[in-house]
Amino acid sequence: MSLKTILLIILVIVILLVVAYFLINFGLLYYIASYKSPTQMLFEAMEKSSKLEKVRVNYSGSVSLSMGSLTASGEALSTTIKFGDRYKNIVTISTPSLYGGPASTSTRETYTLPEGKVECEKVSIITSEYSCEEIEEPETPLESQTISVQEQIEQLKDLIENGMVEVSYLGKKKIINRNCDNLKFDVNVSKLMKNITGSMTFREGEANYTLEMCFDEEHGIVLETILKFWVKNIMGNEVNIEMDLKATHIDFDVSRSDVELPVPLSEVRWLSELSIESSTCRAGSNIVTVKVKARKDVPSGQAVLNLTWTDYDIYSGYKTYSLISSTSFPGAKRGETKELRFNLPSPLNESESYTLKVKVDSSESDTGYCNTYSWTLSSLTGYFTQIIEKFRNITKIV
Repeated sequence: MSLKTILLIILVIVILLVVAYFLINFGLLYYIASYKSPTQMLFEAMEKSSKLEKVRVNYSGSVSLSMGSLTASGEALSTTIKFGDRYKNIVTISTPSLYGGPASTSTRETYTLPEGKVECEKVSIITSEYSCEEIEEPETPLESQTISVQEQIEQLKDLIENGMVEVSYLGKKKIINRNCDNLKFDVNVSKLMKNITGSMTFREGEANYTLEMCFDEEHGIVLETILKFWVKNIMGNEVNIEMDLKATHIDFDVSRSDVELPVPLSEVRWLSELSIESSTCRAGSNIVTVKVKARKDVPSGQAVLNLTWTDYDIYSGYKTYSLISSTSFPGAKRGETKELRFNLPSPLNESESYTLKVKVDSSESDTGYCNTYSWTLSSLTGYFTQIIEKFRNITKIV
């Protein structure tokens, strides 16, 4: 082999190595640039859907419930309508009775408005009369429609980083001839409930909650939701809830009238601006502490506590007494919690139940309760009520 041929072969090898080097590096760079983590895909889908001004999505699917040896299944229909910053959600579920009775149909109609989240119920099957009341905004980010997308993303990041939710990518699907990215959410129920209630409600392995959502590639709309919830040791039984909803139709021709309440705003039963999260009363003490949470922005002012109780004696019968105290309120943004400390004009009685309300100028609180018993069933009842309410919010995601 001549020297010229050897040099030519070496030159070809060098060229091939250079080309391979650039191809490998370019391919690697392209892969890095184009790769998206499941959480990035989720946040991008949320941002896309937030940019849609008008949309109506109809869903159809199934729901099943089992508790021990009892099982029931039924149909689910859902419609979500968005017009600007207003939403309307209608969910109808038809299920046979667990105990062999007649089938039941329940319809939940909710509206998300600038004024708050409102639930309406038809009170007559003959007329179109409705009863509407404001309800608590759910605390789970994927479900909330009144906080901004960026706030939802930040809340989800916090849940993911703290190991309460794990997001994974399951691949692509095609639903109603539209491509969507299917994401799975594995919820660590014990960690999540400890974060919400402050204590370990479920031990590891006692509850499981997974959610699959397929996000439309173009608009970020959820085209399918698969919910699976399992918990054991509820009255000695295992409870399984499953729901599968698929989009059947998407329509972008929506008007303001499609999201209007069926009653005037003046007829809605609105929640108070402040909710009482907890309160502490001690016998023989003048001090009462109350934690209040703002449902809406509440400006600073003077907070007034009205503490009442009822006593009975054989001469005058039942008589209601009250103690009033005030303290400064620093103001609170929607969702913020403030702890207020009130100094009463006289100490509290032993073994007494008290009703309390807090008012900051024109903003009022719900009715709260505290007592000076050494051991209270009421606090335990309130604790479990809080847990049930939180789970109700979590499982209303569809």
